[in-house]
Amino acid sequence: MSSLNSNHTVVPVPPAIWGSGGESTFAGAPTADAPISPVPGTAEHYARLIGLRWNASLDTILKTCAICADARHTLGVSGLRLLFGKLRFSASMFSKLAKIGADARMYREDLQIHLPPDYSTLYLVCRLSDIKLDAALKDGVIRPDMHRKDLEHWAKPPREKSEA
Repeated sequence: MSSLNSNHTVVPVPPAIWGSGGESTFAGAPTADAPISPVPGTAEHYARLIGLRWNASLDTILKTCAICADARHTLGVSGLRLLFGKLRFSASMFSKLAKIGADARMYREDLQIHLPPDYSTLYLVCRLSDIKLDAALKDGVIRPDMHRKDLEHWAKPPREKSEA
């Protein structure tokens, strides 16, 4: 895709962002100790429970990405080869997760509240230039319920009509 690139700040993510488990470290995410609606069975009750799990998914993905970025930054070539043999996913997947985790923009509060809990979509988001990312946010393309195809369609330049 011509409008996707990697010209943005990439920094190692400090271990503090990883979190230790159930707590949320990302902006806009409710925490497990936040009160749930006192009336079980209400829409508010279920919305709160579902929202907690939805945000926990994004938190887990971003924490995993941060750890991958740190591993890529810390381990040498032989250490990465050893790591790849111990992971339950491919080196290619690791590379994508590490790219997401190394992108400082993914930790911006104004972006996190719009991110979907899907690593393949997050990977496309982190490949956008700063200008395209800001435009996608302004256009409402980047949102929690978005799909990868939404961003691909938005980023694709319009086709010129051919004369027949």
